[in-house]
Amino acid sequence: NGVVSAITGTPSAATFYTYVLENEVGSATSTLTKGSGGVHYYTHEINVQFSKMDPNKSLELQAISKGQVAAVTLDNNGKYWYYGADRYLSGEDTVAQSGQGFDDLNGYTSVLRGRSGYMPLALEGDVLAAFRAMITDAPVDLGE
Repeated sequence: NGVVSAITGTPSAATFYTYVLENEVGSATSTLTKGSGGVHYYTHEINVQFSKMDPNKSLELQAISKGQVAAVTLDNNGKYWYYGADRYLSGEDTVAQSGQGFDDLNGYTSVLRGRSGYMPLALEGDVLAAFRAMITDAPVDLGE
């Protein structure tokens, strides 16, 4: 039904990163691809931008690019969406740039990308509350 019905556990080695992005610097898309043999899948892309380069953020983005990643996003309608339910995402196309002009980005852009048999799944009710409880101790980065 498109909604996560339970969280069955997390690996003890799981690391959670929580980011609150500035307005209009993040997006998520899911694109359906239908193959000629009847196979179909969705390509998920989560695009993020972080201002101000710093060593901690560099290490986090390196870890994300090497690991198996699932992601939860909050959309403009106040809904939470889970990506990576059946296949993990991977950190790709990460760029660190210092900027040249006054209006240039000093920071990072990165894409989490993956393929899945599903559209992103909604997190609601008790499952959303359980997820929030799991990430309570995660460091929060305001993306500034």
